[in-house]
Amino acid sequence: DNLNAVAEAEKVVNNYLAEVAILARDVVYISSADNVSPAIATAPTTAYGIGLAKAAAAPAATVPVISEGIVSGFSGLTPGARYFLSAATAGEITATPPVGSGNVILLVGHAKSATQLHLQMDTLGRRA
Repeated sequence: DNLNAVAEAEKVVNNYLAEVAILARDVVYISSADNVSPAIATAPTTAYGIGLAKAAAAPAATVPVISEGIVSGFSGLTPGARYFLSAATAGEITATPPVGSGNVILLVGHAKSATQLHLQMDTLGRRA
């Protein structure tokens, strides 16, 4: 049995078009019909992430988006820690929830290891 094939089968991946340049493992949101852009926690319209980009993509290129499962390729994650959508840099995750007024708190997932994130996209609210 190929264990890598089993791990890939346990992920939910859908294809979208990149509206702008996207990096691998960027948190993305649906920015227009069938298009995605890097999400950022500074406004509700840009903070409702649907998943993480499986690979980098240029504008107008197809980008596979993982919306469920384990995402590998990170470095320096703290196992067991929760990770949130960043309010500082579009597409990035952070171990600290955003604190600024109006920022949306989007839980992206939990670190399974220093290099793997278990996706668990959940909007926890918005800062007053």
